[in-house]
Amino acid sequence: MKPEDFKDHIEFTEQDDFELKTLPEFVEKDIRAFMTIINGESDDPIDMLWGEVYGSINSAQHGHEITKEKADHLRRKYLLLG
Repeated sequence: MKPEDFKDHIEFTEQDDFELKTLPEFVEKDIRAFMTIINGESDDPIDMLWGEVYGSINSAQHGHEITKEKADHLRRKYLLLG
């Protein structure tokens, strides 16, 4: 798993920025950290943060902080799942 595997598939827009602000803070924080790796702004291991984002989305879904539909959307958009 390399940042360039994601960079060509994830386009981050102003609307995405707004969407992140509507998520639980811990999900927003993890997605933003993941995006810094994809954008080449961080040398953190991508697989570690991929797992953090995946876990945060799951936690928010099962804690009823986001819907299953929103969780599925986030997994598709940021983790390229589904």
